[in-house]
Amino acid sequence: MQKASSHGRNKRSSRRYTLNLPLVVRWTADDQRMEAPGRTRDLNSRGIYFHIPAKLATQSVIEIVMTLPSEMSPGGPVKVRCHGHVVRIDPEEDGIGVAVAIDRFEFLRRTTGMAAALKLPCAVA
Repeated sequence: MQKASSHGRNKRSSRRYTLNLPLVVRWTADDQRMEAPGRTRDLNSRGIYFHIPAKLATQSVIEIVMTLPSEMSPGGPVKVRCHGHVVRIDPEEDGIGVAVAIDRFEFLRRTTGMAAALKLPCAVA
């Protein structure tokens, strides 16, 4: 895990991590519940950038489920569910890159089986 480099337009107020983690993305399109596997490129407490082999629209409301590694969560890996909305789509050869602003998230459970259902609001700038 490494801290992402800063570029000219990068004015994030929280630390961004460059991580390649598996995730599952869920959304509704044309009254159908959709789901696609993907991988993160980077994330912080306010947003996630990931790649999926599916199509989404900007401003789509989505749910993301992934497991954060022990480097990001004291006490070991933890499964988290994020609710947010798409702010940018980048077409790619094998799918799309998606930038999501996180509206809220909740810790589902430790991957070791320890139950937790902490709901934490996350302000979005």
